Amino acid sequence: MTLDPLSNNSMLGLNASNNDDMTPPVSLFRIIYWSSVSLVTVVTNLTLLLLIICHDKLKTCYNYFSMSLCVADILFATVYILPRWANPYWQNFPFFCALLPPTGLFFVSIINLHQCTIHLDRCFRFVSPIKYQKLNFKNYVVIVVVCIWIISLLAAYFPIMFLGGANITHCVLTSNNPEEDRNYLITVNFIVFFIPILIIVITYFQVFLIINTRRKTSTSLSKSSSISSIMVKKNLKVAKQMLVVTGTFILFWFPFCAVVFVIIFNLFRSPIVWFQVLTITQHIAFANPAISPILIVIYNKTLCDRLRMKFCRSYYRRKKYTSHKMFNFLPKQSMNGPELGQSSDVADCRSKKITSVSRTQLETD
Repeated sequence: MTLDPLSNNSMLGLNASNNDDMTPPVSLFRIIYWSSVSLVTVVTNLTLLLLIICHDKLKTCYNYFSMSLCVADILFATVYILPRWANPYWQNFPFFCALLPPTGLFFVSIINLHQCTIHLDRCFRFVSPIKYQKLNFKNYVVIVVVCIWIISLLAAYFPIMFLGGANITHCVLTSNNPEEDRNYLITVNFIVFFIPILIIVITYFQVFLIINTRRKTSTSLSKSSSISSIMVKKNLKVAKQMLVVTGTFILFWFPFCAVVFVIIFNLFRSPIVWFQVLTITQHIAFANPAISPILIVIYNKTLCDRLRMKFCRSYYRRKKYTSHKMFNFLPKQSMNGPELGQSSDVADCRSKKITSVSRTQLETD
């Protein structure tokens, strides 16, 4: 058994007997797919990262965790996916053989633990909003993020640092004690995959229970509790929006986690079939970091408004430049109406920008 829970055919033991089988055939689809996933992951996460950095009002506790997650997603795409999965000749380099397998597990651990932490933070905000407001969130975020990175580092590089028998044979990380291998893989899969998913499910179940209790309380009171009912509806809407992000995360990662767990316990009868199933679920799971920032922006009003403002501003500047160039020979209009040559789309964009700014000032993340 190998010590790499993210590999495909090496976990199934298909390559143990023949070194020639260790080099998979060059697949154009594989190169294009993983390169595209890496590119989209970098673009979406970098956009979200810059969007939060450039606006002080977006620097909330939730968005700070999202920034750390974006950094992990970008590193996962550039440091792990591109050199290992988009490069069919990575096994010919001893440096990649030694570091890429634990590096992939390192970033996957960070991504999953970040998702778990974000949803625990949301639960804390719903359960104790007053204590949450008094919290020094900068120190809180720094401590939690550092703990996540340290735990992921120990989980990924534990065999290299502490298992004296760990070695690399045919570009597969193994040890001389199969029982230690199994215990390590079971522990890592529970820490990285199943425990975060279980915590997320329990957290959202508790959040919806709290929202339902508050809704019943607000409806039983008099009409003076209209503000409370509005807050309950707002919290319910936010919880439903976050449920979409959480459900997508679980939908992408859980099949891959389940297949890896089946392989660890040798419950498969046909290694070829399970190799194909593992490959399909891996393609789906590793694409989640590319889609997650898009869902975060779509279901976060403040982020969505800021991004719309950016596009509207660039669109208006481009239209203004072309309109001035086309209608420079005509006299100017009065100040009551729009500028001559300005299309209705530009005016509409400017009005959207004004309403977006006013709404952003009233709302908090």
